[in-house]
Amino acid sequence: MRTKSGYVHQYTFPSNGTLTYDPGWLYWDSCVKKTVAYCNKIGWQVDFGNYLDECEIESPRLIKICSRRKRENQLYYLLHELGHALFYLNSDNYEVITFGVAKPAYSNSNKVATVLEEMTAWHMGLGMVPALDFVINRENFDKVMVLCVRQYFEWATRKR
Repeated sequence: MRTKSGYVHQYTFPSNGTLTYDPGWLYWDSCVKKTVAYCNKIGWQVDFGNYLDECEIESPRLIKICSRRKRENQLYYLLHELGHALFYLNSDNYEVITFGVAKPAYSNSNKVATVLEEMTAWHMGLGMVPALDFVINRENFDKVMVLCVRQYFEWATRKR
């Protein structure tokens, strides 16, 4: 039920666990807070600010999320960065690593490793949704993911 202020007071989720409507800012904020709490629990801090990039990881264990996007999309970027954090959970090296070996910055193997790592981070972040005990709009999540991964494909295929 939506009030004049736009907030949802009652949540009904379809049986497949995917939202098919926008439950409102309060719901997405609650999901973001749960995700931030989990990040803190595993030793990562989260900062929301007026950043140029949508999201990124910085050493030491800091996730930066652009606060200029709608709260739902901030959640999806945060889930993606959580995927990276889980990938690096037992490491202090936040560079692209594949099979235990750092790759030269502009090598084809580095580009492929970067795209693979980005896709893995999206997959790992999505996999955390049930454990964090909320549901997302999978169609919207996929749109954000495809936009971001496509940019990495474009970067990887660009001539230096």
